[in-house]
Amino acid sequence: MLKVKIPKIGLTILTCVFCLHLSGITVAYECWDREGVGPTFPGNLKYLKFQYDPNNPDVIDRNSSVKISVIGGIPSYIWQVSGTGFILSEGATKGLTNTLIANDTACGSATITITDKRGDSCTGYVRCTAGSWAKKETGYACGFVGSCFFHQYNCATAKVVINGYKKWEFPANNGYCAYGETCDLNSVDWDLGGGGSACSSSVTYPPPCGSPKDCHDGSCVEILTDEVGCVHRKYVYYEWECP
Repeated sequence: MLKVKIPKIGLTILTCVFCLHLSGITVAYECWDREGVGPTFPGNLKYLKFQYDPNNPDVIDRNSSVKISVIGGIPSYIWQVSGTGFILSEGATKGLTNTLIANDTACGSATITITDKRGDSCTGYVRCTAGSWAKKETGYACGFVGSCFFHQYNCATAKVVINGYKKWEFPANNGYCAYGETCDLNSVDWDLGGGGSACSSSVTYPPPCGSPKDCHDGSCVEILTDEVGCVHRKYVYYEWECP
């Protein structure tokens, strides 16, 4: 691997990493400017977005270890972990991987934060098998009115979404089935359940829903013409904690 600085492309100074496969005359490279942004140039120069690897393990046992990786960014990387009984094998790396270690007291979840040389950060979570889901709140997403027809309380199955140390349960029979010849969940006029005021950017939807339409699935009981799916309304939120 060869790291060089290209002094000028227009008015942009680039730092590039080249990987040369001499036998096959193959060249792979990544470039970024001094702000860490990779504008498009001839040759597909790009900046790889810095992120926690979505393929990292979700759980860890006590007295064990797992590999944790990041994607993209600019080396070197600073690693930090918080939580009961967790440590990292390295505090800083030039590579994209590190090892999370859980000792015999580990419980709950580990929060891992990685910062690259540019100052960008990403965060991920690993749950220790010593822990349990603690209920935090019950709430409701926005309802909806507009271009679709809806049948209330026909969501056939519960929906569960787990993201790191967080879990959302959308119970069965607490939503609406959407159908209609021109029904499009993206064009629905959303409102607060029970005919309340219109939803706006200030409304907080229950994660992981970015908007109510993100809470739908295909679990409607009735077979309806042009059925869209079930939009879950009620949710219960939990966090993984030490027992």
